[in-house]
Amino acid sequence: MKIHLKITGSMLALLSFLFGIGGSVLISASFKESLEREEAVAFGDYRMVWGTLQIVNGLETYLNREVLSRTMEQLYQQNSAFWSNLRLSTAEEVIYEGGSVQTSIFRMRESVEMPASGECLFHILEDGKGGHYLVLVGAIETNGNTLYLSTSHDISELYIARDAQGV
Repeated sequence: MKIHLKITGSMLALLSFLFGIGGSVLISASFKESLEREEAVAFGDYRMVWGTLQIVNGLETYLNREVLSRTMEQLYQQNSAFWSNLRLSTAEEVIYEGGSVQTSIFRMRESVEMPASGECLFHILEDGKGGHYLVLVGAIETNGNTLYLSTSHDISELYIARDAQGV
Protein backbone atom coordinates (compact mmCIF):
# COMPACT_ATOMS: atom_id res chain seq x y z
CA MET A 1 0.00 0.00 0.00
CA LYS A 2 2.88 2.38 0.65
CA ILE A 3 4.13 2.02 -2.92
CA HIS A 4 0.73 3.17 -4.24
CA LEU A 5 0.92 6.32 -2.10
CA LYS A 6 4.46 7.04 -3.29
CA ILE A 7 3.46 6.59 -6.93
CA THR A 8 0.37 8.81 -6.45
CA GLY A 9 2.44 11.49 -4.70
CA SER A 10 5.09 11.36 -7.42
CA MET A 11 2.47 11.65 -10.14
CA LEU A 12 0.86 14.65 -8.41
CA ALA A 13 4.25 16.34 -8.02
CA LEU A 14 5.12 15.72 -11.68
CA LEU A 15 1.74 17.00 -12.89
CA SER A 16 2.06 20.12 -10.71
CA PHE A 17 5.53 20.76 -12.09
CA LEU A 18 4.39 20.31 -15.70
CA PHE A 19 1.35 22.58 -15.23
CA GLY A 20 3.60 25.22 -13.67
CA ILE A 21 5.97 25.15 -16.62
CA GLY A 22 3.08 25.19 -19.09
CA GLY A 23 1.52 28.18 -17.35
CA SER A 24 4.81 30.07 -17.42
CA VAL A 25 5.23 29.37 -21.13
CA LEU A 26 1.68 30.60 -21.85
CA ILE A 27 2.21 33.80 -19.84
CA SER A 28 5.51 34.44 -21.60
CA ALA A 29 3.97 33.85 -25.04
CA SER A 30 1.03 36.13 -24.21
CA PHE A 31 3.42 38.89 -23.08
CA LYS A 32 5.51 38.57 -26.24
CA GLU A 33 2.39 38.72 -28.43
CA SER A 34 1.13 41.81 -26.60
CA LEU A 35 4.51 43.49 -26.99
CA GLU A 36 4.54 42.73 -30.72
CA ARG A 37 1.05 44.27 -31.06
CA GLU A 38 2.25 47.39 -29.24
CA GLU A 39 5.26 47.59 -31.56
CA ALA A 40 3.02 47.35 -34.63
CA VAL A 41 0.71 50.10 -33.37
CA ALA A 42 3.64 52.30 -32.37
CA PHE A 43 5.28 51.81 -35.77
CA GLY A 44 2.03 52.79 -37.51
CA ASP A 45 1.86 56.01 -35.47
CA TYR A 46 5.52 56.63 -36.19
CA ARG A 47 5.00 56.21 -39.94
CA MET A 48 2.10 58.66 -39.81
CA VAL A 49 4.41 61.34 -38.37
CA TRP A 50 7.11 60.70 -40.97
CA GLY A 51 4.49 60.78 -43.73
CA THR A 52 3.25 64.15 -42.53
CA LEU A 53 6.78 65.52 -42.37
CA GLN A 54 7.45 64.26 -45.90
CA ILE A 55 4.34 66.06 -47.16
CA VAL A 56 5.45 69.26 -45.47
CA ASN A 57 8.95 68.78 -46.88
CA GLY A 58 7.46 68.38 -50.37
CA LEU A 59 5.62 71.69 -50.03
CA GLU A 60 8.68 73.68 -49.01
CA THR A 61 12.04 73.55 -50.73
CA TYR A 62 13.85 74.60 -47.57
CA LEU A 63 12.53 73.56 -44.17
CA ASN A 64 13.20 75.95 -41.38
CA ARG A 65 13.08 74.94 -37.74
CA GLU A 66 9.95 76.98 -37.05
CA VAL A 67 7.88 75.16 -39.68
CA LEU A 68 9.04 71.79 -38.39
CA SER A 69 8.34 72.77 -34.81
CA ARG A 70 4.83 74.03 -35.62
CA THR A 71 4.05 70.88 -37.61
CA MET A 72 5.22 68.64 -34.77
CA GLU A 73 3.26 70.69 -32.22
CA GLN A 74 0.08 70.28 -34.25
CA LEU A 75 0.68 66.55 -34.65
CA TYR A 76 1.25 66.13 -30.95
CA GLN A 77 -1.80 68.16 -29.94
CA GLN A 78 -4.10 66.31 -32.33
CA ASN A 79 -2.78 62.84 -31.43
CA SER A 80 -1.41 63.18 -27.90
CA ALA A 81 -3.05 59.91 -26.84
CA PHE A 82 -0.71 58.03 -29.20
CA TRP A 83 2.56 59.02 -27.50
CA SER A 84 4.10 59.59 -24.13
CA ASN A 85 6.64 61.77 -25.87
CA LEU A 86 7.35 62.98 -29.38
CA ARG A 87 10.69 64.48 -30.33
CA LEU A 88 12.31 65.73 -33.51
CA SER A 89 16.00 66.62 -33.42
CA THR A 90 19.22 66.85 -35.33
CA ALA A 91 22.54 65.65 -34.00
CA GLU A 92 23.13 69.13 -32.56
CA GLU A 93 19.76 70.40 -31.38
CA VAL A 94 16.22 69.51 -30.39
CA ILE A 95 13.74 71.02 -32.86
CA TYR A 96 10.59 69.92 -31.03
CA GLU A 97 9.79 67.92 -27.94
CA GLY A 98 6.37 67.42 -26.45
CA GLY A 99 4.86 64.97 -24.05
CA SER A 100 4.33 63.84 -20.53
CA VAL A 101 7.49 61.74 -20.25
CA GLN A 102 10.54 63.46 -18.88
CA THR A 103 13.38 64.08 -21.27
CA SER A 104 15.42 61.60 -19.23
CA ILE A 105 13.96 58.83 -21.40
CA PHE A 106 15.53 60.48 -24.42
CA ARG A 107 18.76 61.17 -22.58
CA MET A 108 18.92 57.42 -21.91
CA ARG A 109 18.26 56.95 -25.62
CA GLU A 110 21.53 58.72 -26.34
CA SER A 111 23.39 55.75 -24.87
CA VAL A 112 21.79 53.33 -27.34
CA GLU A 113 22.55 52.85 -31.00
CA MET A 114 21.35 55.59 -33.32
CA PRO A 115 19.87 54.54 -36.65
CA ALA A 116 21.33 55.29 -40.04
CA SER A 117 19.29 57.40 -42.44
CA GLY A 118 16.17 55.51 -43.52
CA GLU A 119 16.22 53.13 -40.53
CA CYS A 120 14.02 52.81 -37.47
CA LEU A 121 15.10 51.11 -34.25
CA PHE A 122 12.98 49.88 -31.33
CA HIS A 123 14.20 50.12 -27.75
CA ILE A 124 12.52 49.32 -24.44
CA LEU A 125 13.66 51.66 -21.70
CA GLU A 126 12.84 51.95 -18.01
CA ASP A 127 12.40 55.32 -16.35
CA GLY A 128 13.75 54.24 -12.96
CA LYS A 129 10.31 54.52 -11.35
CA GLY A 130 8.91 51.24 -12.63
CA GLY A 131 7.68 52.65 -15.94
CA HIS A 132 8.54 50.94 -19.21
CA TYR A 133 8.53 52.72 -22.56
CA LEU A 134 8.73 51.48 -26.11
CA VAL A 135 10.95 54.02 -27.85
CA LEU A 136 11.21 54.23 -31.62
CA VAL A 137 14.09 56.20 -33.08
CA GLY A 138 14.40 56.79 -36.80
CA ALA A 139 16.54 58.92 -39.06
CA ILE A 140 15.88 60.53 -42.39
CA GLU A 141 18.01 62.79 -44.50
CA THR A 142 16.37 65.92 -45.86
CA ASN A 143 18.02 68.92 -47.47
CA GLY A 144 21.43 67.62 -46.43
CA ASN A 145 20.48 67.34 -42.73
CA THR A 146 19.77 64.17 -40.80
CA LEU A 147 16.62 64.44 -38.71
CA TYR A 148 15.90 62.03 -35.86
CA LEU A 149 12.31 61.31 -34.93
CA SER A 150 11.81 59.70 -31.53
CA THR A 151 8.52 58.56 -30.10
CA SER A 152 7.85 56.85 -26.81
CA HIS A 153 4.84 54.76 -25.87
CA ASP A 154 4.02 53.79 -22.31
CA ILE A 155 3.93 49.99 -22.12
CA SER A 156 4.06 49.78 -18.32
CA GLU A 157 0.66 48.09 -18.21
CA LEU A 158 2.06 45.10 -20.13
CA TYR A 159 4.77 44.62 -17.53
CA ILE A 160 2.34 45.09 -14.65
CA ALA A 161 0.00 42.48 -16.12
CA ARG A 162 2.88 40.07 -16.68
CA ASP A 163 4.20 40.55 -13.15
CA ALA A 164 0.72 40.07 -11.69
CA GLN A 165 0.52 36.70 -13.43
CA GLY A 166 3.63 35.56 -11.64
CA VAL A 167 6.41 35.48 -14.24
